[in-house]
Amino acid sequence: MQDEILKFYELSKAKVCDETTQLFINLAPQIRAWLSSDEFRQNYSHLTYAPLLNPKNINYETSEPELCFILNIPLPPFFDFFIFGSHGVSLESAVPGFLKLCGCKCVARDGEDEAEFMYISYFKRLVLANKAKQNNECVSVALLIADFIQDELSDKFYALVPRAKTLYIVRDPITNLKTLCNLEQQVGDTDANDDDFSEISSEFDETIKTAKRKARKHLAYRFSADPYILSKDLIQYSLEVDGSLNIGASAPSADVAGLWMRELYQCFHDGMLFNALININQVDILIKKTEDLIGKNAMPTMCELARHFGFLEPKPSDEWLFNLRVSDYKALLPATLLANANESLYNENSLGGGGKHIKQNLSKTQQKENKVFLIDENEFLPVFIHSVFMDNSAFVDISELFEISKLFCVLLSDSSDAMRAKDEKMLAKLRPYIKELCACLEKQSQIQKAKKISENDILEYFKTHEQERMMFYGLLKQHLRVLGALRPDILAGYKYYQQFLSLCEQDKDKNEYRLIKGANNRYIYALFSKERLRQLGQN
Repeated sequence: MQDEILKFYELSKAKVCDETTQLFINLAPQIRAWLSSDEFRQNYSHLTYAPLLNPKNINYETSEPELCFILNIPLPPFFDFFIFGSHGVSLESAVPGFLKLCGCKCVARDGEDEAEFMYISYFKRLVLANKAKQNNECVSVALLIADFIQDELSDKFYALVPRAKTLYIVRDPITNLKTLCNLEQQVGDTDANDDDFSEISSEFDETIKTAKRKARKHLAYRFSADPYILSKDLIQYSLEVDGSLNIGASAPSADVAGLWMRELYQCFHDGMLFNALININQVDILIKKTEDLIGKNAMPTMCELARHFGFLEPKPSDEWLFNLRVSDYKALLPATLLANANESLYNENSLGGGGKHIKQNLSKTQQKENKVFLIDENEFLPVFIHSVFMDNSAFVDISELFEISKLFCVLLSDSSDAMRAKDEKMLAKLRPYIKELCACLEKQSQIQKAKKISENDILEYFKTHEQERMMFYGLLKQHLRVLGALRPDILAGYKYYQQFLSLCEQDKDKNEYRLIKGANNRYIYALFSKERLRQLGQN
């Protein structure tokens, strides 16, 4: 038995611990029978992470994802196609937003950065997405991976992603880097003393719980507060703090380009990510450029993708939505209004209230520099402003009560909150304030647009930063390898990348950087001679 358990560990590549050993002991008869079966020998024995039980016999709805990961069970096959790429190419904005409008549910990560937890999260979300599909809440499901994990179990995670039709979104890397430097981030509270949200009822839908959690963590609007003042410093940008990326800048800068290009977890990892996704086949890949999803190109592109991957084609009446940039409001929304019918509007004369402004006295736990931390939910009604591109299925939508752009949705947690919102006294204040808030968000979006840097700013940065230029050149050799093999025409048409290559001509006689795997599966930069690169086939 001991030798058999050791064999199970060897196949699983799991860490030795008492719980896993007991699992193997309990399942030994089933594992033994499966490993000796003809089906395993013919179809699975060659795999690096061969399943220790027959995947076809797994009931994903009732199985524990933690145990499935140990047993090398592939992720639930509850998706119709797969999407991969980097951050900054629209995978976090336009792609899920447009797919939602076409009846396709996009399953993506929720902040995990370790392989095992990523597997567990995707496992659970795929099961939920499958239930949504069975309930006709969507017509198809897409699995999206835009993160490149580097830990001891990352190879295993990517090996457990099943083969499927694949959409690969690409972008000129200089434009990609510009987009990352321009990334807007909403200011949130970082007070560790207010991080306990255990009082949130577990009866709420997980989406509702997340929204309420954000209401406690981020700036929340109130009737007594001018939304223009509250949103004035709401958006911040990346800056360098002790050699690492942080937020706090009031405007974007190309000076953080050198830090962003080192964020391999998020970006410029496509070649390495594809190599890790060992079940994804080049013949299954359809490549689209980010530009195909912008403006007038978006609608015909989504029609083409719908025919290829089997989701609904866009409605002609939604064409105006596909002409928008989904990312314009990504950092501004969701916006949370904590409504109290007894609280006076910040400027009742201008908003039509006609009454004298009275400032509500909030306790110190309720008010701190315009941020709300702990909320008495009997006193405040949480109202969420989302965009139409977001998944709002868990909420009650009362948008029809307001004269606002169809881009915005006014949402509540449940029908009970909807009844409170429709109270005459509450609605009389909600209507003018939400109208003003949406106008404020539109104005703030335009203000942020005017701050953006350009591709030329990125190129200027590389002119004066030799080491970063050489490192980025080597990184792109690996990042762009799949695109160069499948669509060299796209690569040749990258205007700013070609200008970057011209800049790198001055470095042609120097050693070159490449990324290699170091300790714990993490990639590090190393310098190679031209001769050594030729020997490695990396020139």
